[in-house]
Amino acid sequence: MKLFIVLLSSLIVLFGCSPQAKQTQVEELVIYGFPFLEPDVMLSRSQPLKQLLKDELSLRGYDIKQVSIYIGTSQNAVAEALSAGTAHIGFINSLTYLLYEEEALLPIFSVLRGQLNIDSDKISDWNTLTPIVRFTDQLAPYYRNVVMAGPSPKGQSLVAQLNDEQPLTWDELATARWCMPNPGNAGYIYGALWVYQTYGKKMSDLPNLTIMGGYHEMLQALALEQCDIVSTPMILRRDYETRWQSDFNRSLPFLQEVKVIGLPPKTPNSRDFDS
Repeated sequence: MKLFIVLLSSLIVLFGCSPQAKQTQVEELVIYGFPFLEPDVMLSRSQPLKQLLKDELSLRGYDIKQVSIYIGTSQNAVAEALSAGTAHIGFINSLTYLLYEEEALLPIFSVLRGQLNIDSDKISDWNTLTPIVRFTDQLAPYYRNVVMAGPSPKGQSLVAQLNDEQPLTWDELATARWCMPNPGNAGYIYGALWVYQTYGKKMSDLPNLTIMGGYHEMLQALALEQCDIVSTPMILRRDYETRWQSDFNRSLPFLQEVKVIGLPPKTPNSRDFDS
């Protein structure tokens, strides 16, 4: 809900700060997000935003007849909708914005996220059983992505090797099954950057790479042991600490079964839905 308040404040600035006597009619305000969580969850969480926008923008002289919220298939799809005029407002990350910079997209705000209680460059610090907590009084201009190994035999063998302080070789990673989000998402981009910086390889060099429809689908495949390695924003680790067992029927907690094996560079804040 906190991002809704930020969006609301930003749109008030965008549409004008002072109440206007004459109402400007707007038949439909179209907002697009990308599938950071399952689309139905995101749409459910965004429902209060519709009436909030109508009420607040009405005070600024805009009579919004309808607010429509859609979830695109990827950040690139959201940017394409903005470029085509299908979407009036879209949530995309900074990298996607740069790709579409010449499409006359206008940034109206950037998100500052709460600092996490763990912020280390040591993999072992992330692999304790300490739950991820986001501070509300400490902001960070970046967020973390992680490369994680799951509960499959191959995934656990990679974790055991790191626990024995033995570095992972490229051949060991290349024989693992990788599940990655759409190439427009930060999980893919920064996972690919980690692979390149660490091993001098490209994602196309991985023979067992599968592109998934979204992060939830990717983590579900990890839980089903259909893949061994995933790359996601770290905050998904927090979201699935409680959902790992309930959503995917795993017998052990997420923090016991899924471990960090790689830390890509810090990611500049994006413009996305955040619960």
